[in-house]
Amino acid sequence: MADMRFEARCPSGHELTGHRTETFQAVRCRECGEGVFVGPTSWLPVPPAAAVYDLIPLGAIRDVAPAGKPRKSPASVDDESMQGFGSIPLKDSEAVPGGVSGAKLPVDDPAAKFEVKPARELADGDFQKMIGKDADRQASEARDQARERQLQETRRKEEAARKAAALQNTDEPDEIEPEPQPRVPLYRRVSPKVWVGLGVALIIAMTIRGQIRQNYRDRIPEIVKKARTEGLASLDAGRFDEAKQILNDAASAFDYLRENSDEAKEIRQAAREASILADLVGRPLDEIIDRFAAGEAGKADFRNLDKGRSLVVEARVTATPDQGGGYDLDFRVPVGPGPNPARPLGKLDVKNLELLANLRPNLGETILIGVRLSDLELADGVWWIRLDPKSGVLMTRWAALGSIGWPVTERAAGDTEADKP
Repeated sequence: MADMRFEARCPSGHELTGHRTETFQAVRCRECGEGVFVGPTSWLPVPPAAAVYDLIPLGAIRDVAPAGKPRKSPASVDDESMQGFGSIPLKDSEAVPGGVSGAKLPVDDPAAKFEVKPARELADGDFQKMIGKDADRQASEARDQARERQLQETRRKEEAARKAAALQNTDEPDEIEPEPQPRVPLYRRVSPKVWVGLGVALIIAMTIRGQIRQNYRDRIPEIVKKARTEGLASLDAGRFDEAKQILNDAASAFDYLRENSDEAKEIRQAAREASILADLVGRPLDEIIDRFAAGEAGKADFRNLDKGRSLVVEARVTATPDQGGGYDLDFRVPVGPGPNPARPLGKLDVKNLELLANLRPNLGETILIGVRLSDLELADGVWWIRLDPKSGVLMTRWAALGSIGWPVTERAAGDTEADKP
């Protein structure tokens, strides 16, 4: 292994040089007595020395200061120039194996302060002391940092408490409301491309709507013609569902044109009568009332099957608003099997029927109307048959009534003959 020198400095600043060994060395400074650890030789190759050291002996090297004055080189423990400086006393008279200079060092002064000891004798104790000092230093730094953090946290809390106390002692609000921002118009917030797209879509929608309306207007004459020929014929023949569809389409066409001619009035009236006859209730009124009075099941049947259905009523006016009340008809529905005066009867509630308010029939006059059921209610011993106020229709199509078995009176027959061309 190549000879490797070391240069060390003790804690007091004294420079020491020597040869490295294969093990650690504990070198003690002869000036201050402080120990210095020196590492062993390295297995790596020795880097080439500077050119000046190859040509000039180590003991003859002298550095020249900028001012031209010679500067003393570091002391070497084995240079001849340093023999007068003092030798290093060893522990015994034996030469240190591979020691500082590789040979036995003379001991001139037994009381010399500089001492070299084998590394194995001091490694355990001194190395642990150095590690302990470093650990103590790190622990002290950690304690100082923790103390500083705690002090900063205390200061922060005190500052927050001081600010909170200042806010409570002032009349200023806790929160400052932001200043209202100027409202930006919608047309500026939306991209021009979006407006262009909306405009195009609107134009397309209006074009399609206009085309649909024009097509519908072109079909109106055909719809009205079909109502005059097929719709009225189906109504008189008793095909009420077919008549309802055809006549309602024609009535909607007249409403679209806002036409109020005699033909339009006739079609609208026929459409209303067809709707009444197409939605007639499927059970007798006395059966509906009996079922309704039986319990919740009967009430549910009424709501699901009978509510909104229609019935045709022919009755005489027995009361008018001129008598201090509302309209009333002599229409009665016996409830339960057999005659029983104590059993409640069913009566039509026509006080709110708009048709009678428009017709204003006289007292004792007989009317034939179509109405729709709304509810049943027992009050004062009477089952009141509540009607939809807007559902009243004056029935005039005698042929249609005859198709459901309604008796055609002599007046109705005369009106039918008069209607023929």
